[in-house]
Amino acid sequence: MSTFRARRGVSRILTTSILTVSAALAAGPAGAETIGITSAVNLNAVGTPPAQDTRVLQVGLDMFANEKVDTGQVGQTHLIFDDGSALTIGPNSSVVLDEFVYDPEAQSGRLVVSVGKGLMRFVGGKISKKTPVLFKTPSSVIGIRGGIALIEANTPAAVGAAQDQGRDAPLSSVTLIYGKDAFLQSGDRTERMTRPGSQIVQQLDRTVLPPAPVSPDMLQNALNRLEETGDADPGEFVTALGASPQALAQLAPAAGPNIGDEDIADWQIADLGSDNDPNSLVPVEPNEDPVDFQDPPETVDPQQVGGGGPPISILPDPPTPTIEEPFPPVLPFPPGAVTGALKRAENPAFGADFFSLGSSPFVSVSSLDGDIFDATLLAGGSLSLPIGTGTFPATATVQPFGASPLDGIGVLSDSGDFLFYELEDPSDGSRVLAYAGNPTPVGALPTSGVTAYELRDDFAAGGVQIPFVSPFAGVGLINAGQTPTAYINWNSDSSQPSEPVVPALYSSSIVIQGQGLLLGEGQTSVANVIVGGVFGSEFGFDQPFIIGASRGSASNTEDTIGYVGLAVSGFDGTSNSFYGQNGPENFVLQSINNFVLPPEGEDIPFGANSVATQTDAGDAGSQQSSRTITGYFNGFTSEFDTSGELIEILGNSNIEGDTNGFRITTRPDTNQVFVEIETFIGPNASGDTLIFGDSLAGTFNLRSAYIDDRRFAAIESVVPNTYGAPLDTSEDRPEIAYVVTADQISFDDALPNGVTICNCEFTTWGFFGLGVDFASGETSETHLMPWVAGDIAEASQFASAPSSATYVGTVVGTTVLGQLTDPNATMHKAFGNIELNFSFSGGDVGVSSGTITGYDGGTIALLGNDPPGAPGFNFVVDTGASNIPGVFAIAGGGGEGVFVGPGSPPQNAIGTGGITGSLTDNLSNQDYTSNFVLFTERDGLTQLLQ
Repeated sequence: MSTFRARRGVSRILTTSILTVSAALAAGPAGAETIGITSAVNLNAVGTPPAQDTRVLQVGLDMFANEKVDTGQVGQTHLIFDDGSALTIGPNSSVVLDEFVYDPEAQSGRLVVSVGKGLMRFVGGKISKKTPVLFKTPSSVIGIRGGIALIEANTPAAVGAAQDQGRDAPLSSVTLIYGKDAFLQSGDRTERMTRPGSQIVQQLDRTVLPPAPVSPDMLQNALNRLEETGDADPGEFVTALGASPQALAQLAPAAGPNIGDEDIADWQIADLGSDNDPNSLVPVEPNEDPVDFQDPPETVDPQQVGGGGPPISILPDPPTPTIEEPFPPVLPFPPGAVTGALKRAENPAFGADFFSLGSSPFVSVSSLDGDIFDATLLAGGSLSLPIGTGTFPATATVQPFGASPLDGIGVLSDSGDFLFYELEDPSDGSRVLAYAGNPTPVGALPTSGVTAYELRDDFAAGGVQIPFVSPFAGVGLINAGQTPTAYINWNSDSSQPSEPVVPALYSSSIVIQGQGLLLGEGQTSVANVIVGGVFGSEFGFDQPFIIGASRGSASNTEDTIGYVGLAVSGFDGTSNSFYGQNGPENFVLQSINNFVLPPEGEDIPFGANSVATQTDAGDAGSQQSSRTITGYFNGFTSEFDTSGELIEILGNSNIEGDTNGFRITTRPDTNQVFVEIETFIGPNASGDTLIFGDSLAGTFNLRSAYIDDRRFAAIESVVPNTYGAPLDTSEDRPEIAYVVTADQISFDDALPNGVTICNCEFTTWGFFGLGVDFASGETSETHLMPWVAGDIAEASQFASAPSSATYVGTVVGTTVLGQLTDPNATMHKAFGNIELNFSFSGGDVGVSSGTITGYDGGTIALLGNDPPGAPGFNFVVDTGASNIPGVFAIAGGGGEGVFVGPGSPPQNAIGTGGITGSLTDNLSNQDYTSNFVLFTERDGLTQLLQ
């Protein structure tokens, strides 16, 4: 197993690679230092490591110091360096990765690239924030500090050929898109610029011209030049990039992952001389630094994104109310006008926004009640498509990316207020999602109740069913088995500006496939959680929009990865997010700053989009309680050393079985959840306290979302957690965590024959996941640890109880196959039915007998232990009457529990336990270890969820 952690910085030998590349291609020169990976390749691009043969570049390939990279007339590639820098190399280019030195602790180093010829786009990572990154051309030295730039170098022959054709071409040039400064040095002449949208050109006679603004109408030319697949035109100089912030913003998301810092945003707008707030005029889809994980935006000030009202803390509480990450541009849409956007996925295997044009708003959109849909993009270009009814075929003969028609489907909502297209470019396989609609009037938004939305498969990311789960990693892309649902609890209250109540957004997907290696097959599992809120007119915004956070983890029994990101709808608080003139019938949930944290290598940014369509909410919102419930959790946490090697798999449960060590507090009045877990995590673990969700004091952080008693979730809290060892304080958030109910769980052959899940009326159950970085360099990982909770019964409820009663229900657990210190040990989720027979006498409770069936394909017999007195009970495993196929013997185990709910005796029971044994083909002890939680209902009251 590998680390599901809060940041990159540990790696280890993997059983399964995060990317499928051949061993021969993955192999590098002996002793050579890897400095990054290829993250995107289009057609011809080759690399020649030192003292090695030339190899064709493929996605996920390690890059080495002093490696030479060449692209053909139709080739491009994109490299991500270990400090988060990114380099896009256009067609007909040749570079050598001369020098790369990086100290992740000091976040400093040196990066030098030799450019023989070609056009490339550089996005600065950690190194460029402290030291200029150098590009050496045959005639000059170019330096870039803290930003994004275009670099071009041409041979004298190419410059002469361009001049013969009546075109200008530089010998070398640099164009500053974002950032602090850039310079070009030739001989004793150095020109420096600090204004984005400017360029420095070296002419054929080596004269260096002073910085000058570039033409806005060359923006699309620059984009096409770097992304083109036709014959490159050697010597053509893109004088690129318009001076408008909106135009500059469009290029940045395509460039690479490190463009979120507010200092870069401030430089950009300040240097352009704009009076606008810099933080409201930066990329439509900003990405975060992929090397040292940073949380999504920490605060949003409504006054900075289109409205008045108090500043609202969205994630960690900051010292001052500022925007930590920029939000998209304010667009001048007239009230009620049709609005929409387009997103293009150049490589669907990586996700909808991975090195693509990103999200481009429409600046003009035709009516939806005609035969033709016409729209003009902010980034330039137009889109024209037919309008049909329902789902209809659609071909875009006018499109902004090239000459090839875009083919696919269109879908018009029943109300006619929302239209979207799923299109594919047959020339390169890229996919396009376009959508537009009539905005929902503020007065048509609900003020109470719950609405539900079906989240459509993400077409642009290859039909992924689980929102915001990148499809690039094999452990992440699985069939959800059902379309996930998003819920909005519209309860709101702005009467207390310091503690506002906003409508809560919640969605989750938990998918488990296969029954585990014990039964001869693998198991893949994924958990994804989205929590957020809806900001509307009560905060001074013209139109409501969604801001939320996403968390998750995935495992294939051997490796585990984590997911983290931000979920938003629309562009900001002045343009539209909800569509439907009679109510919020549709919206598009988009990912920003999303990362997959793979088991080895770089953190990978990715994008995703889910079109949400209103559906029947069923009983959602019907049962809402302000309460604190307690219960049990039980499973395993993997501990890794500083090199990423497994130290031990720790059994993890309530400390000393105290149900008060797991507490969930729900607050329907504020749409919030607060979770406390007392356990042991990490080195020197002792009495750790983990906090999830929003604080009980009413502080609004968007760290949780409550829909009802069966549908809620929370992520890591702003309240500091207490561990037995200090956390890595160099990280903004050394923890990534989630707690979620199991209301949207899907099984694909994961349940053994005859095993069902008890829909117990007075119990709530689910999972939590956790990744932690410690100051020692050690890390901890927890994936899908089951929990169960309820209102604990009182002893007085047993006074009039009958002499006996039978309870039936479900066991949910985690099984480890192998020694708990074996790096090759595997884990999977196990499920079984349980029947417990109780005797009640004089207020005491005892287990007379019990049976767990189907659990890992076997039968476990249970016997009563000394009665502890109501409302608790104990049990032990009857080893002589128990059997699990493939396990030599059940060496021991048992558990405990309590009763929950009303009645005499109470209607429900919850508990926790464990089983140990050894495999028949391995003589070592305890090769089989399984911990579980159980929840039951009194026989005759049980409702089974098929």
